[in-house]
Amino acid sequence: MDKTLSIRLGYVAMSVILSNASPSQTMTVKQYEQITIRKQVLDG
Repeated sequence: MDKTLSIRLGYVAMSVILSNASPSQTMTVKQYEQITIRKQVLDG
């Protein structure tokens, strides 16, 4: 019996613009909208 080990290497894109958007967290449209609204309020 021939057993082989398969390893897959990949990468994760990480946003440097969005706060609270880590690659290990799912970014939903609702979360993105809340960040956008919060930014608009802070900018005036």
